[in-house]
Amino acid sequence: ASTGANRRIALFHNPIAGGGKASRRLPSVEAYLRAEGLAYDIIGLSYPATLDHFTDVLIMGGDGTVNHVLNHFPNLRLPIGVIPAGTANDLAVELMDSEDFQACVQTAVHGKTCWIDAGRCNGQLYMNCLGVGFDGEVARDIRKVFLLQGYLRYLYAVLRKIFQYRSVIMHTSWDGGQYQYSAMTIMAANSRLSGGGFRVAPQANTQDGKLDMVVIDDIPLWKRLWYLPRVRKGEHLQVLEQLSQRQGTGEIT
Repeated sequence: ASTGANRRIALFHNPIAGGGKASRRLPSVEAYLRAEGLAYDIIGLSYPATLDHFTDVLIMGGDGTVNHVLNHFPNLRLPIGVIPAGTANDLAVELMDSEDFQACVQTAVHGKTCWIDAGRCNGQLYMNCLGVGFDGEVARDIRKVFLLQGYLRYLYAVLRKIFQYRSVIMHTSWDGGQYQYSAMTIMAANSRLSGGGFRVAPQANTQDGKLDMVVIDDIPLWKRLWYLPRVRKGEHLQVLEQLSQRQGTGEIT
């Protein structure tokens, strides 16, 4: 976020993010802001009409909270800091290259500002990745998982779906070309991380002005568990022949 003595911060706080993680961490964030002499207003689930009287925005929650705030204020032009406190915090980890909470708070409040890219799907902004196919099924299934949080919640949803999902025919239009795949998943990625730390698009860059398209063709059921840890580490580009990558903008149907 920006620096300066006359700052007033809009602190967006999602109380249910991360199964209550955001609420548990809120006191330490408030204590830090007070110690820094910074004025702030906490904004819960009811958003104000405008943010005109603020100088900075802090979003405390996970990737879903970030997307929700930015789509509610799509023309926002204030410095934005992200404080990781959700089930998945891929954007915060991507931008700050750290999973240490206090280090992320300090960077969100006092870090250097920079422009980053965003994707758009059906009129909605997204900051990380858009997944069609297997990823979409996992995103839908994870809503039914309540006892686990963070990476374990995503991993459980992935394992539930990994043997059940069947590839479908998908059509893409990308940088002037048209393609058809019998694909397990197609992802238009703005950042490297998705799904609670999976490096599905390890070459993506949030500041290159492009999206990376990752296509994973149909994989035999018996190979899927073998590939899973490699996708987690971002090593699949070397071992997974069914994956192709292009950059630009396009459509997936």
